[in-house]
Amino acid sequence: MDKIDIEKQREIGKQLFLLNILHCENDKALKTGWSFLSRDKVASWASMTKEEVDHFIDLCAMLDPYNLDAEAARIICERDTYKSERNIYYFVLSTYYRMGDLVITSIEKDKFKQYCEKVSELNYQLFIKKYDDIPIDESYATSEVYEDMMSFFIQYFVAAIKEVISEGYDWDVIASMARVDITEERYKSLVNWCAEL
Repeated sequence: MDKIDIEKQREIGKQLFLLNILHCENDKALKTGWSFLSRDKVASWASMTKEEVDHFIDLCAMLDPYNLDAEAARIICERDTYKSERNIYYFVLSTYYRMGDLVITSIEKDKFKQYCEKVSELNYQLFIKKYDDIPIDESYATSEVYEDMMSFFIQYFVAAIKEVISEGYDWDVIASMARVDITEERYKSLVNWCAEL
């Protein structure tokens, strides 16, 4: 291993360590509402400028499942197909939270349509059972709607990952940012899938 490779591995290690700190602190803040981590401390520990830390945090936030799912749901709900349903955002967001990782990591393109037919009604029933105070029209229980929602989610996920790849981050860092167990090969298969959508 030459000096350049050693430096690259150190940088990746630093980024992964920083991600662990950020994830741990975010999880703690979600539970308690408090975070005692400051950008100044993080910048000092990581030997980065505050601007570099801010940029890194912004990329992590973009790929964080909570934010990624919410933003994908917000965007798809602006489509005419969904605009007429008052509570559609909650339904789409719930679907992405519950099923997004499964589709991203496990469902193969040749089984996708069959998968959508199998789970679309179940997804709808789970939502109305859990959120009986948020009515949603039964027309959103169809496999066509579910397939459209999840196809968009795959495309949104791929686009977000592409943006971070363009910044030059290593795959292990990107997967850790996204908090999803996905290989680079699986991501590439999703890219090919999106080219056909």
